[in-house]
Amino acid sequence: MTFTLTSYASSSKPIPILLQKVFGLGKKNSIQICRSMGLHERMSPKMSSKFILDSLQERLETSLGNSLGAPLINRIHLNKERLIKISSYRGFRHHRGLPARGQRTRTNARTCRKKK
Repeated sequence: MTFTLTSYASSSKPIPILLQKVFGLGKKNSIQICRSMGLHERMSPKMSSKFILDSLQERLETSLGNSLGAPLINRIHLNKERLIKISSYRGFRHHRGLPARGQRTRTNARTCRKKK
């Protein structure tokens, strides 16, 4: 995992907000992780020790290492490539840049069609 909590040690934002910057962690999961470690939701890295940040980093890597950040992005990309390779309807829609799950295309298909 390329995300390191120690790089945000001087930040004044709460730890759950910083955890939300990791691809694959949302608001609910980041709050749940902090609660399971006994951290207050409004605790910032400035108020915590390096030991707490290191243990939080280790916990993220051991429990969610393959489903966060770059490995998650890679897995999503490989799944889309697999769908395209087996010539499924969803793969065709992904290849053309259209909505793949039955959304309306006459209007409101901008999000799927935008260039990334």
